[in-house]
Amino acid sequence: MNRLNHDHDDRRDEDQLVLQAPVAPARRRGRLVGCDRGSGTMLAAGLAMAVGVLLAVIAAAGNALVCRTRAAEAADLAALSAAQALWDGRAFDEQGVCGIAGLVSSGNGVTLLRCATDGDDVQVSVEIATRVPFAPHIVHHSRAGPVECG
Repeated sequence: MNRLNHDHDDRRDEDQLVLQAPVAPARRRGRLVGCDRGSGTMLAAGLAMAVGVLLAVIAAAGNALVCRTRAAEAADLAALSAAQALWDGRAFDEQGVCGIAGLVSSGNGVTLLRCATDGDDVQVSVEIATRVPFAPHIVHHSRAGPVECG
């Protein structure tokens, strides 16, 4: 019978929660010992956040560079097409020249902002949308026309 009571007491001790008061960190030579618990987790979280920000900046810069290149190519092509049409006589006035520049620009996925003729030269400005928060649009200017032989 004594043994049964002993087993019952052991079971009761196992079911009870043991609460401990927080232990203050010990001091050794003026430094706190045991205060770095969890610091590895915080360091890893900080490094992961820094890597994430760095990757976001690289992605934004890459998108801006690709959009800038597309805008430059589209502006050059629109200016060359319009100047060639003016030179060949397919377009006689600024409205016809700018109409050709607008068609070429829209075909390349950019918006024609400005088009002007200066003699035989054609000047165009195009705009392209980016996915960069601090630079939502990129504008590129281009000029094309015949060069005097000399």
